Amino acid sequence: MAKILLIDDDERFGLLMTRRIEKGKHNVTYRSSPFGTVNEIKRGVYDLLIIDANMPGLSGNNLIGLIRETTAIGTIKILLCTSLDEFEVRALACYRQVDGYLSKSASSLEILQTIGNLLAQRERSAP
Repeated sequence: MAKILLIDDDERFGLLMTRRIEKGKHNVTYRSSPFGTVNEIKRGVYDLLIIDANMPGLSGNNLIGLIRETTAIGTIKILLCTSLDEFEVRALACYRQVDGYLSKSASSLEILQTIGNLLAQRERSAP
């Protein structure tokens, strides 16, 4: 069972996504605000971060930069989940060197497959 931190300012979507991920037998911590995320990462041991790209006050782009600057994230995978069009999210994912991205309209199956693939990559790269 993976430990996943989900950060999304849309509480309705965040709770729906949490339920979807938990059906895949993963443990999810949901945060409706990006503020305090770095401290949460320092307190918890997470396998995967799922970050909304568009949040008021602190965008996913800036949050990822903060995470990378202030913590040794090691083998934690980062997945962007957004409603941006594919060209924009692909450019952002490449720029921030995240491990993947999903559309907020993705099916439960696609979400769980993407998470499973990233977690398998993490396991293969662990020392």
